Amino acid sequence: MNHSQTPAPWRKIVEEKDWSSLDAYWRYARQGEAADILAALRRAVGTTKIVNGVEHDIIDREPAEVPADLVGAAEILREGELEAYAMGEDVYLQPYREQWAELSGQVLKDCRELEALPEVTEGDASMSRQLHARVARGELAWINRILAAMLVADDDDPNDDPALDAALQEHMATVAVKAFIAGQHFRAALGKVHEVDAIRGEINLEAAEHGGEVTSLLNKDNRERIMARMIDLIRNEGLNVTSAAWACAAEGLASQSAVRSTWYRHRKTVATPPLPQT
Repeated sequence: MNHSQTPAPWRKIVEEKDWSSLDAYWRYARQGEAADILAALRRAVGTTKIVNGVEHDIIDREPAEVPADLVGAAEILREGELEAYAMGEDVYLQPYREQWAELSGQVLKDCRELEALPEVTEGDASMSRQLHARVARGELAWINRILAAMLVADDDDPNDDPALDAALQEHMATVAVKAFIAGQHFRAALGKVHEVDAIRGEINLEAAEHGGEVTSLLNKDNRERIMARMIDLIRNEGLNVTSAAWACAAEGLASQSAVRSTWYRHRKTVATPPLPQT
């Protein structure tokens, strides 16, 4: 007697490359099944490595880069909704107030840790890591106090509208999140001039160590740091993947997109108990 399981219906849809039917199918699938569909699409579509200076990322191929019979699959991946559902993220629904609460909370925690660490550079204390971390913590605390003040109801004011207060807070949180992201990219843009020296040093290191063995070890070491930090943030801090990736980026481990890519590529190889889906 054949006890083999019947293949999931979506597999035949993928084989037939009926992408419009697949796009409708996954929306009613279980989360685990959606993750399998996501993996199958990525295998079919393939990936591209993009590099700029010391930054690098692995991304899905664009619809314009794939054969005609895979365009529909590439479009599903580009939309991002399947990935968000498969990975248990509410990135399309999460209010900016919640995003800011998670992001600022993690950065405040990191600032306190940075303040407690010994300095890695020498010179005037006004330019020290501890000073930068302390100032950053103070600025973030001010933003949170302003947001909190908007939700303080005024019982003596008949015109006070709690719904309006919440809407104003959402707008303020949106500005805070966007400003934080802008600051990260601005800082990265300023730092590009220094990446030339970093690349030159990396090339010299590769030559000195015969074929880049040290570079490989450094990349592996950084990947392990990213994975360990992501596990800590998701399991112990309760962050979702997107917020945890932003926190890692704020700590300087890699760009947010690079952290996410590292997580999705290597999380199944990490020997830990199952992580929560959200």
